[in-house]
Amino acid sequence: MHALAIFPSSGFDQSVTTPVLIGVLISWFFTETFGWVFAGLVVPGYLAAVFLVEPASGVVDVVEAVLTFGVARIIGEYLPRSGVMSRVFGRERFLLIVLVSILVRLAVEGWLLPRTLTRATWAYSVGLVLVPLAANACWKTGLVRGIVQNGAPALAVYLLVRYVFLPHTNLSLSGFELATENVAASFLGSPKAYTLLITGALLAAVANLRYGWDFNGILIPALLGLVVTEPVKLVATFAETAILYTVVLGLRRFTRLSRSNIAGPRRVVLFFTVDYALRFVWAAAMGPRLPGGDIVAFMGFGYLLPTLLAVKISERDNPALVLLPTLKVSVVGFVLGSLVGFGAHLTDRATGIALAAPVVRSLPPPPRMAAGAALWAGATAIDGVSEPDEAITGDLSLVRDTLLAACADPQRARDGGMDATRIDDDVCLVRERFERLGTRRGVPTYLLRANLPPDPIVALVPTPLASPAMAAAAGQLLRLGEVDAAVIAGIEEPKTAWIDLETTAHAAARWLASGGVLLTVRDREDPRMSGFRPFPSGMAARLRGAEARFENSGLGAIERDVVLSLDARAIGRALAPPPVSVRLDSATSMAAALETVRPITRPDEVEDLVALRRLVLEPLLSSQATEAARELAPFAASVLGYRLTKKTAWAMGGQGVALLPEEGPRPVAIFVRASGAHERVLEAPLGVDRGVRDLALRLGVALEADAVILGEVFDGAMRGGAVRAAHTAATESRSPTVFLVRQDPSRDDATVAAWMDDGTAIAAARAALEGVGLSAPEVPLDPSLRHLSTRTLLRPTSFVAISAGARALRTASLDDARRSWERMPALTLHDGTLGAMAALVAGDLDAAMEDAVADDRIEETVRRAAADASIASTRRLETDIQRGAVRATIVSAREGTFLIAAARKRGRRLLVAAPISSSVRDWRVERRETFAACTREPVLVGVCEADG
Repeated sequence: MHALAIFPSSGFDQSVTTPVLIGVLISWFFTETFGWVFAGLVVPGYLAAVFLVEPASGVVDVVEAVLTFGVARIIGEYLPRSGVMSRVFGRERFLLIVLVSILVRLAVEGWLLPRTLTRATWAYSVGLVLVPLAANACWKTGLVRGIVQNGAPALAVYLLVRYVFLPHTNLSLSGFELATENVAASFLGSPKAYTLLITGALLAAVANLRYGWDFNGILIPALLGLVVTEPVKLVATFAETAILYTVVLGLRRFTRLSRSNIAGPRRVVLFFTVDYALRFVWAAAMGPRLPGGDIVAFMGFGYLLPTLLAVKISERDNPALVLLPTLKVSVVGFVLGSLVGFGAHLTDRATGIALAAPVVRSLPPPPRMAAGAALWAGATAIDGVSEPDEAITGDLSLVRDTLLAACADPQRARDGGMDATRIDDDVCLVRERFERLGTRRGVPTYLLRANLPPDPIVALVPTPLASPAMAAAAGQLLRLGEVDAAVIAGIEEPKTAWIDLETTAHAAARWLASGGVLLTVRDREDPRMSGFRPFPSGMAARLRGAEARFENSGLGAIERDVVLSLDARAIGRALAPPPVSVRLDSATSMAAALETVRPITRPDEVEDLVALRRLVLEPLLSSQATEAARELAPFAASVLGYRLTKKTAWAMGGQGVALLPEEGPRPVAIFVRASGAHERVLEAPLGVDRGVRDLALRLGVALEADAVILGEVFDGAMRGGAVRAAHTAATESRSPTVFLVRQDPSRDDATVAAWMDDGTAIAAARAALEGVGLSAPEVPLDPSLRHLSTRTLLRPTSFVAISAGARALRTASLDDARRSWERMPALTLHDGTLGAMAALVAGDLDAAMEDAVADDRIEETVRRAAADASIASTRRLETDIQRGAVRATIVSAREGTFLIAAARKRGRRLLVAAPISSSVRDWRVERRETFAACTREPVLVGVCEADG
């Protein structure tokens, strides 16, 4: 069943505005029907969205709300009975709840959860105001009734969104980043936001008490203080409030609503419903004009904030009495909050690290396949440090019993600093726990079966970094039943000619294999493999199966260990997933391959990033990668949730490949020349934005870049771990020119800035921009741009930053070309000037087409297929193409997107160029006397006929 595309795109279809509206309507239904309290309006919809995106965080939110309610109740209701303080009401009570919620969250997330749930990185709540609003909603009803009256609407929203809207419409929560833009943030990661929030709330309470200023809640100006530094968002909030008030005022005066009783909850529901309709219409009208842009960025802040302001204006019947005080308190609160934060920063001399209790992060789950898990674990091995001593690794003679006990009781493994996880094929993986890469001890990783026999065959991989294919081979042997356990060295075996060096991994594997066979798996290209005698024919018959499983494998032995030598290239080919083909012959085809890309909701774990860099990015981007590494890269990519496409025609010349997300959101997507990056690399760290992505791909083609690296965002801020890894892989062996593409919300057009450039790179960038219809003046390089590039340039490398505003992104958009290609997939796609592409198409009119004649209405057919999207004309054109009577292509030129067709008609050659994009304004028909003139500059716009 196809999803109904009923929500406008460009961000609105990914916003939580719709669940919040559903929550408000359901809460209103319960209020009108059962008399439930109409409070905490944002709670049901927002909480339901949190449970859909991150259920564990939703649980933490609920627990903290309950604790906040209890503590605030004790302070506000029970302490006054003892005479210690007076009771709190209204704004003072809500301010108390906000302050208590911060103290509760600090205690829970800063002290309790890190000590009780040391594995849980999810142990945090979200939402700047979700916890206090939920606690406040229970104040009048009591805790039990409050949980019911807030929980029932939240559950109803959850079920509707989960089972109706998400599977059957284009509504998505992929844009629901738990960030301050959506009035949400991780508590411990938002000290500045909470400082501003408290300061603004205090000022609002004082202003309300002293001057009588009413904002419909002291949190309104406090929240607006968070966006004082974002003038577009601040202006959009007040503009939306004014428009909403005007529209509702007109509805109440000139429609039947004038005779309706609209008061109390009905007033809020009316305003918010109209506000949602306005946002919906705004997104539907302006979304197509913001290709790749986020229409939500041009809407008011929050979900109900403009509604609450408009409601208060309607009550006071004077916009100035509400908006001006709100703006004043917001600005003053921002200034005072910033000063408080600055002063705290100056007085805080503690390092923070020494005082913080040690926190052991939750390890990410390993890949489910044994071969993938072994490869993934081996990628985090340490190279170039000494072996850990027994005080760290423990008594190796007990390794067998310890591992079996750890697999049976994972808690026992955690107590010993290890992590035990069950994966597919009844295999247990035991690995070292570490907080950061620098804190690793280098303990080996173990994979073993639960029913380990008394005399097992244990595969040892001593060089997982130099020969990662051997780790994958050991895991595959375990999956196939050829071995019973595998030991992946946590510290790379030193590069020595002696194979029998007794490392910790060797000793542990030997004790694990007591009574059985220790099988050391090595790359046959390893120089340490020379001089081995043939494997004894009567020993370990099960190993013969391993020889048959892998191409070109051989067996050898020395006195103590059995050695299995394998061809790393053959292992990569044997484990590689079925090849996937994606067209990379134009910017449009590459953009089409990224249509399903969505922002990640959390950063990749360190293991995934390390494995991605070592196993995929370096073989993909480095021009010095070995053939064995490139053969293994497709399998490694599939293990990490990507697909590495097979070589195909590259838009920049030669052949290229693409690294694309396969399973859910991933932090990077890459298009690269098959031979690696040499001269030019183009990066878009925020490439999940469609507009930035389109511009980056078009510039990559125009610049003939060797690689285009597209990154994503997390939590509203760029972390860029995968982008930095890709950049390092592309530049560590050479010094290519790096072009950075980013969006600049502060301007409409494009600019370029360079660092360490002799003028060549910036001239190339400006020429490429002109090729897509953009003029870009050169400006000084802002230091923030260099930081935005997410790397430190360690060698003399030219760096050019290309910043594009909203208008520039619209001009460079590939949306028209994408839609046209969807209608006419048989056509080719090109980027370039109309004249050059017309010459290319005309050149396809070879002798074989002499007998194939286009229909009499070919000019009209091309025009209607392009401009009118006529299905009949499109089918007629495709028929002519299949008959060989017409050659056609879709071109993304600086003037717009065009359909160019060349045909023979009644002994004459005909060239037709018809505009597809609506941005092409100056459209006229031009006829030439000679065919050559049709393909000569100036660019042809129109229809051209010529003899011959």
